[in-house]
Amino acid sequence: MSTNNEHVAERLGILNAMMRAIEARTAVLDAISAAASFGEARDGVMHLLDVTEIDAYAILEMPLMRLTVYNRARIAEEIEQLTAQT
Repeated sequence: MSTNNEHVAERLGILNAMMRAIEARTAVLDAISAAASFGEARDGVMHLLDVTEIDAYAILEMPLMRLTVYNRARIAEEIEQLTAQT
């Protein structure tokens, strides 16, 4: 069973990966649209952003609306809150 700290660390990893995806959104969208399969898209995102498989899945499942500047601020706020918990 995972501890709260493990859950927080995993969530922080995903949020940081999402921030990287937002910052490199054009390259991320290009990598996804050029992929012939989900696995190829996942691998492309992992390589492009240097993120884990779990992080890449989270990025691929993000609605495009999450790539906005507004959402970047929300993610940064959540990162700050989670960081304060650790």
